[in-house]
Amino acid sequence: MPEADDIIVVAPHPDDESIGCGGLIALSSRRGSRITVLFVTDGEDLLIADKPGSLAARRRAQGTAACEILGATPQFLGLSDGDLHREVDALAAALEHWIRERHASLVVLPWFGDANSDHQAVNVAFAKTGVDTPVWGYEVWSPLPANRVVDISEAVEDKRRAVAAHTADVFIDADALLGLNRYRAAVARLNGTHAEAFFEAPASEYKQRTLDVSGS
Repeated sequence: MPEADDIIVVAPHPDDESIGCGGLIALSSRRGSRITVLFVTDGEDLLIADKPGSLAARRRAQGTAACEILGATPQFLGLSDGDLHREVDALAAALEHWIRERHASLVVLPWFGDANSDHQAVNVAFAKTGVDTPVWGYEVWSPLPANRVVDISEAVEDKRRAVAAHTADVFIDADALLGLNRYRAAVARLNGTHAEAFFEAPASEYKQRTLDVSGS
Protein backbone atom coordinates (compact mmCIF):
# COMPACT_ATOMS: atom_id res chain seq x y z
CA MET A 1 0.00 0.00 0.00
CA PRO A 2 1.25 3.50 -0.72
CA GLU A 3 2.04 5.77 2.21
CA ALA A 4 -0.12 8.67 1.10
CA ASP A 5 -2.50 10.83 3.10
CA ASP A 6 -4.01 12.62 0.11
CA ILE A 7 -4.45 10.83 -3.19
CA ILE A 8 -5.58 12.15 -6.58
CA VAL A 9 -6.97 9.42 -8.85
CA VAL A 10 -7.32 10.47 -12.48
CA ALA A 11 -10.09 8.66 -14.40
CA PRO A 12 -10.33 9.59 -18.09
CA HIS A 13 -13.85 8.08 -18.12
CA PRO A 14 -16.30 6.98 -15.44
CA ASP A 15 -15.44 3.32 -14.65
CA ASP A 16 -11.66 3.59 -15.16
CA GLU A 17 -11.22 4.33 -11.45
CA SER A 18 -13.17 1.25 -10.37
CA ILE A 19 -11.63 -1.12 -12.90
CA GLY A 20 -8.02 0.00 -12.51
CA CYS A 21 -7.67 0.84 -8.83
CA GLY A 22 -10.98 0.40 -7.05
CA GLY A 23 -9.39 -1.85 -4.47
CA LEU A 24 -6.58 0.59 -3.77
CA ILE A 25 -9.09 3.42 -3.35
CA ALA A 26 -11.24 1.43 -0.93
CA LEU A 27 -8.29 0.27 1.18
CA SER A 28 -6.73 3.75 1.27
CA SER A 29 -10.05 5.27 2.33
CA ARG A 30 -10.35 2.73 5.14
CA ARG A 31 -6.90 3.77 6.33
CA GLY A 32 -7.97 7.40 6.53
CA SER A 33 -6.53 8.79 3.30
CA ARG A 34 -8.45 11.51 1.47
CA ILE A 35 -9.07 10.41 -2.10
CA THR A 36 -10.30 12.67 -4.89
CA VAL A 37 -11.29 11.08 -8.18
CA LEU A 38 -10.94 13.46 -11.12
CA PHE A 39 -13.29 12.31 -13.88
CA VAL A 40 -11.77 13.97 -16.92
CA THR A 41 -14.71 13.30 -19.24
CA ASP A 42 -18.30 12.18 -18.71
CA GLY A 43 -17.82 9.16 -20.98
CA GLU A 44 -20.45 10.45 -23.38
CA ASP A 45 -18.78 8.93 -26.45
CA LEU A 46 -19.65 5.35 -25.45
CA LEU A 47 -20.55 3.51 -28.65
CA ILE A 48 -22.99 1.00 -27.16
CA ALA A 49 -24.95 2.03 -24.07
CA ASP A 50 -27.65 0.34 -22.02
CA LYS A 51 -30.29 2.80 -23.22
CA PRO A 52 -30.49 6.02 -25.26
CA GLY A 53 -30.53 9.55 -23.91
CA SER A 54 -28.76 11.45 -21.11
CA LEU A 55 -25.68 9.26 -21.31
CA ALA A 56 -23.28 11.85 -19.87
CA ALA A 57 -25.59 12.57 -16.93
CA ARG A 58 -26.06 8.85 -16.24
CA ARG A 59 -22.36 8.17 -16.33
CA ARG A 60 -21.68 11.09 -13.97
CA ALA A 61 -24.25 9.69 -11.57
CA GLN A 62 -22.71 6.23 -11.82
CA GLY A 63 -19.22 7.62 -11.20
CA THR A 64 -20.58 9.38 -8.11
CA ALA A 65 -22.19 6.14 -6.91
CA ALA A 66 -18.97 4.21 -7.40
CA CYS A 67 -17.00 6.83 -5.45
CA GLU A 68 -19.50 6.60 -2.59
CA ILE A 69 -18.96 2.84 -2.44
CA LEU A 70 -15.16 3.19 -2.49
CA GLY A 71 -14.94 6.14 -0.10
CA ALA A 72 -13.74 8.81 -2.53
CA THR A 73 -14.88 12.30 -3.51
CA PRO A 74 -15.72 12.81 -7.21
CA GLN A 75 -14.82 15.89 -9.23
CA PHE A 76 -15.84 16.28 -12.87
CA LEU A 77 -13.70 18.23 -15.34
CA GLY A 78 -16.19 17.95 -18.23
CA LEU A 79 -13.71 17.64 -21.10
CA SER A 80 -14.59 15.93 -24.38
CA ASP A 81 -14.68 12.14 -24.40
CA GLY A 82 -12.64 10.67 -27.24
CA ASP A 83 -11.00 13.99 -28.03
CA LEU A 84 -8.59 14.61 -25.16
CA HIS A 85 -5.57 14.83 -27.43
CA ARG A 86 -6.99 18.21 -28.51
CA GLU A 87 -7.29 19.43 -24.92
CA VAL A 88 -3.94 18.43 -23.45
CA ASP A 89 -3.00 21.95 -22.34
CA ALA A 90 -6.34 22.57 -20.62
CA LEU A 91 -6.13 19.17 -18.96
CA ALA A 92 -2.56 19.81 -17.80
CA ALA A 93 -3.67 23.05 -16.17
CA ALA A 94 -6.61 21.31 -14.47
CA LEU A 95 -4.44 18.47 -13.18
CA GLU A 96 -1.86 20.86 -11.80
CA HIS A 97 -4.58 22.89 -10.08
CA TRP A 98 -6.14 19.92 -8.34
CA ILE A 99 -2.86 18.27 -7.36
CA ARG A 100 -1.62 21.51 -5.80
CA GLU A 101 -5.02 22.40 -4.31
CA ARG A 102 -5.23 19.04 -2.53
CA HIS A 103 -1.51 18.99 -1.63
CA ALA A 104 -1.59 15.47 -3.05
CA SER A 105 1.09 13.06 -1.92
CA LEU A 106 0.28 10.54 -4.69
CA VAL A 107 -1.19 10.67 -8.19
CA VAL A 108 -2.79 7.50 -9.57
CA LEU A 109 -3.66 7.43 -13.28
CA PRO A 110 -3.88 4.95 -16.18
CA TRP A 111 -0.33 3.99 -17.09
CA PHE A 112 1.35 5.63 -20.08
CA GLY A 113 1.19 2.47 -22.23
CA ASP A 114 -2.54 1.85 -21.84
CA ALA A 115 -4.05 1.30 -25.28
CA ASN A 116 -6.62 4.07 -25.29
CA SER A 117 -6.09 7.49 -26.83
CA ASP A 118 -7.74 9.39 -23.96
CA HIS A 119 -5.65 7.50 -21.41
CA GLN A 120 -2.52 8.38 -23.34
CA ALA A 121 -3.58 12.03 -23.55
CA VAL A 122 -4.03 12.11 -19.77
CA ASN A 123 -0.44 10.97 -19.36
CA VAL A 124 0.90 13.56 -21.80
CA ALA A 125 -1.05 16.21 -19.91
CA PHE A 126 0.44 15.08 -16.61
CA ALA A 127 3.90 15.18 -18.18
CA LYS A 128 3.30 18.85 -19.02
CA THR A 129 2.54 19.80 -15.42
CA GLY A 130 5.12 21.27 -13.08
CA VAL A 131 4.28 18.96 -10.17
CA ASP A 132 6.74 16.45 -8.74
CA THR A 133 4.21 14.22 -6.94
CA PRO A 134 5.00 10.48 -7.08
CA VAL A 135 2.93 8.45 -9.52
CA TRP A 136 1.33 5.03 -9.57
CA GLY A 137 0.02 3.99 -12.99
CA TYR A 138 -2.84 1.49 -13.17
CA GLU A 139 -3.99 -0.86 -15.93
CA VAL A 140 -7.35 -0.85 -17.72
CA TRP A 141 -6.93 -1.77 -21.39
CA SER A 142 -3.39 -3.11 -21.35
CA PRO A 143 -1.32 -5.11 -18.84
CA LEU A 144 1.55 -3.09 -17.40
CA PRO A 145 5.09 -3.97 -16.28
CA ALA A 146 4.23 -4.12 -12.58
CA ASN A 147 6.64 -3.05 -9.88
CA ARG A 148 3.93 -2.68 -7.23
CA VAL A 149 1.21 -5.20 -6.41
CA VAL A 150 -1.47 -4.49 -3.80
CA ASP A 151 -3.45 -7.29 -2.14
CA ILE A 152 -7.06 -6.08 -2.42
CA SER A 153 -8.71 -9.24 -1.06
CA GLU A 154 -10.25 -7.35 1.87
CA ALA A 155 -11.83 -4.80 -0.47
CA VAL A 156 -12.72 -6.97 -3.45
CA GLU A 157 -16.47 -6.87 -2.75
CA ASP A 158 -16.37 -3.06 -2.60
CA LYS A 159 -14.57 -3.08 -5.93
CA ARG A 160 -17.10 -5.50 -7.41
CA ARG A 161 -19.97 -3.22 -6.34
CA ALA A 162 -18.20 -0.12 -7.68
CA VAL A 163 -17.57 -1.73 -11.07
CA ALA A 164 -21.17 -2.95 -11.17
CA ALA A 165 -22.40 0.60 -10.52
CA HIS A 166 -21.28 1.54 -14.04
CA THR A 167 -24.27 0.04 -15.83
CA ALA A 168 -24.25 2.36 -18.88
CA ASP A 169 -21.55 0.26 -20.54
CA VAL A 170 -23.26 -3.02 -21.38
CA PHE A 171 -19.90 -4.77 -21.78
CA ILE A 172 -18.78 -4.08 -18.21
CA ASP A 173 -18.66 -7.44 -16.41
CA ALA A 174 -17.38 -7.20 -12.85
CA ASP A 175 -16.57 -10.91 -12.58
CA ALA A 176 -14.57 -10.87 -15.81
CA LEU A 177 -12.64 -7.77 -14.82
CA LEU A 178 -11.84 -9.19 -11.39
CA GLY A 179 -10.30 -12.15 -13.20
CA LEU A 180 -7.25 -9.98 -13.91
CA ASN A 181 -6.99 -9.26 -10.19
CA ARG A 182 -7.07 -12.99 -9.41
CA TYR A 183 -4.30 -13.52 -11.97
CA ARG A 184 -2.20 -10.75 -10.44
CA ALA A 185 -2.55 -12.30 -6.97
CA ALA A 186 -1.55 -15.73 -8.28
CA VAL A 187 1.49 -14.50 -10.21
CA ALA A 188 2.68 -12.43 -7.24
CA ARG A 189 2.37 -15.50 -5.00
CA LEU A 190 0.13 -13.67 -2.56
CA ASN A 191 -1.87 -15.35 0.15
CA GLY A 192 -4.85 -13.24 -0.85
CA THR A 193 -7.25 -13.95 -3.68
CA HIS A 194 -7.13 -10.66 -5.61
CA ALA A 195 -4.52 -7.98 -6.31
CA GLU A 196 -4.10 -4.84 -8.38
CA ALA A 197 -0.88 -4.12 -10.24
CA PHE A 198 0.77 -0.74 -10.69
CA PHE A 199 3.80 0.92 -12.24
CA GLU A 200 5.31 3.26 -9.65
CA ALA A 201 7.89 5.93 -10.39
CA PRO A 202 8.98 9.39 -9.27
CA ALA A 203 7.26 12.11 -11.27
CA SER A 204 10.38 12.99 -13.28
CA GLU A 205 10.95 9.41 -14.42
CA TYR A 206 7.28 8.81 -15.12
CA LYS A 207 7.02 11.98 -17.19
CA GLN A 208 10.10 11.08 -19.24
CA ARG A 209 8.80 7.59 -19.94
CA THR A 210 5.49 9.09 -21.02
CA LEU A 211 7.17 11.51 -23.41
CA ASP A 212 9.39 8.74 -24.82
CA VAL A 213 6.36 6.56 -25.56
CA SER A 214 4.21 9.38 -26.95
CA GLY A 215 6.97 10.93 -29.04
CA SER A 216 6.06 14.36 -27.67
